Amino acid sequence: MKILLVDPPVDQIVDFIPYRKGPAFSLGLLSIESYLEKHGYTDIKLENFFNCRWNEVEIRLRRSNPDLIGISCVSDSRGFCWHLAKLAKEINPRVKIVLGNVHATFFPRQLLEHYPVDFCVLFEGEQTMLKLLKALESGEKNYREIQGLAWHDGDNGEICLNEPRPLMRDLDAIPINTKRRIFINEMGKKQANMMSSRGCPFNCGFCSSAAFWGHTWRKHSAQRVVNEFEMLVKQGAEVIDMVDDLFSMDFERAEDICDMLIKNKNTIPWFARARVDRITEKLVDKMIVAGCKEISFGIESGDPEMIKRLNKKIDLEQAVEVFHMLQTKKLIARANFMVGNPGETLETVEASIRLARRMNPTNIIASIARIYPNTMLDREAQKHGLIAPKFWYLDVAPVPYYTVDMSYEQLQALATRMLFKWAVYRGPWAVGRMVYSNWRVSGTQRSLSFILNWFRSWLPRRGVQKVTENK
Repeated sequence: MKILLVDPPVDQIVDFIPYRKGPAFSLGLLSIESYLEKHGYTDIKLENFFNCRWNEVEIRLRRSNPDLIGISCVSDSRGFCWHLAKLAKEINPRVKIVLGNVHATFFPRQLLEHYPVDFCVLFEGEQTMLKLLKALESGEKNYREIQGLAWHDGDNGEICLNEPRPLMRDLDAIPINTKRRIFINEMGKKQANMMSSRGCPFNCGFCSSAAFWGHTWRKHSAQRVVNEFEMLVKQGAEVIDMVDDLFSMDFERAEDICDMLIKNKNTIPWFARARVDRITEKLVDKMIVAGCKEISFGIESGDPEMIKRLNKKIDLEQAVEVFHMLQTKKLIARANFMVGNPGETLETVEASIRLARRMNPTNIIASIARIYPNTMLDREAQKHGLIAPKFWYLDVAPVPYYTVDMSYEQLQALATRMLFKWAVYRGPWAVGRMVYSNWRVSGTQRSLSFILNWFRSWLPRRGVQKVTENK
C-alpha cells in the first residue's frame, strides 16, 4: 500500500514565514511514519506543499498516486485540508482520505458529513493508523473494533465514532525518525525541533492542548531524549528547540537529561519551555551547563483576576521571584504575555506592563489572544456571538482573534505598547534589539506597522478607556 502523509503548507496558515528553503516535516507525521515503518510499512512518502500553487499540488499528487493520504489537520490549516481532500478524490475516487490531529479529533462527525473524507483518526495517531492500515489491507469494511477511529459505514451511510483509544504508555516504543528535521530559521541558523514529552496536565483557558492530550503528561525516557538530541547534532543542527508544552514537569527526568548532555560535552544550544511553579534553581543551573540558552515561561497577564479567569494557576509573586533568580544566570529568560483575553481592559494591560518591569525578563512576547476550539475562549466567543459553532467546520477564515472586549486594532496597539514600555525600561539597547529583531523576522512593512502601533497606543488612550468602561 502506497501511503502519503501530508503536512499543511506553512505559508498558508501563518502571517509570515519563519523558514528559509521550506519547513521541516512535523514531529507528529514523523512519529507516525517511524511507527508504521517499525511494523512493516515502508512505502511511505512525506509531503509539505510549501509555496505550491494548487496546479502544482495536483501534479505532485498524480505523480505520487497513493492508495491512502493521511492529512494533519489543525485549526489553522483546516481549509487547505478540505480542499486537498476534494482534489485528491477528483484525481482518484478510490484513494482513502484520513484526517488526523487536533481539528479532526474535535470535529470528526462534522468533517465526515461535509467533506470527502473516509476516516478521522482521533487523538494519538500511531496505533490507530496501524490498525486501520491492517484492516484496509485485509479487505475489512467494518471498522467498529478500531479504537480511536471515526468513519463512514458504506452499507448504510452512518457516521460511526468508535470508542476512544487509550493513550500510549510507552512513548519509547516509537522509533526515532531520521527524516528531514533541520530547517533554516529566521536568524539563518540550522534548527531542529524535537519533543521529549507529550501533553500538559494544566488546563489554561486559551489552549487546546489539555483537551487533545486528555489532561495528561507523558514522557520519553531521558536516554531516548539524549539519543535523539545527539542524532540531530550529527545531522548538522546548530540549535535545537524542545517544543514540549512543559519540559520541566518531572524534575528528576529533566536533570537526568541535562546530566547526560553534560557528560557528552554538548555544545549545541537548545531552548525549552517551563512554568514558574515547575522550575528550580538546581535544574536551571544544570540546563545551562548542558547547553540551554533560553527558557520560556507562560505568564499571560499581570492581573490576578485575569490569571484566575484563564485558569492559569500561577502565583505572580512566585513569577517575580523566579525571574529575579534567572537574572543571575547566563541565559535568556523569556516571559510570554497575552493581550485580549476575556475581561481585558487598559488597566489589566497596564498591570501586565508593571509585572513585566518587576520581573525584568531578558525578553518578552506580547501576543494577541486567538480563539481555538474546545477552549474557554471558544465558549466565550460563541456565547457573545463572535463566532458560530459551524465556523470550525464550514468556514475557512483564519483562526480569529478574541475581539469581544476590544477591537483588533486596539489590542494590537496595546500589545505593542507593552513591548515598547518593557524595552524602554530595559534601556536603549533593548529598544534597538527589539526593533532590529522585528525587522529581520517580519520585514520593513511590518516593522513600520509595529512602530506606528506604538504611537497609536498613546493617541487613542482615552478612546480605549471609554470602550473598556462601557463593557
